[in-house]
Amino acid sequence: MKKKKNVWLAAILNLLLPGLGYIYTGRRVVFGAGIILLSIFYVSATLDADMTTIDWLVGIPLSLLFAYDGYKTAEEANEKK
Repeated sequence: MKKKKNVWLAAILNLLLPGLGYIYTGRRVVFGAGIILLSIFYVSATLDADMTTIDWLVGIPLSLLFAYDGYKTAEEANEKK
């Protein structure tokens, strides 16, 4: 039997870097890696620009949604074991 994943750790990882929580749980790994690569590309493309209001209005709720989904993904992974 595999070790259960910490649901809060998955949520925090997805909050800090969307996609990392998926890789931690071992589920949606390709999706998680894709989200990480897109995030890196976005940040590198906007390094010289100031954060706009739309960045905050979209970024914060999106990060919270990824955190919630990372939590639920870890719960689902634990139930299937």
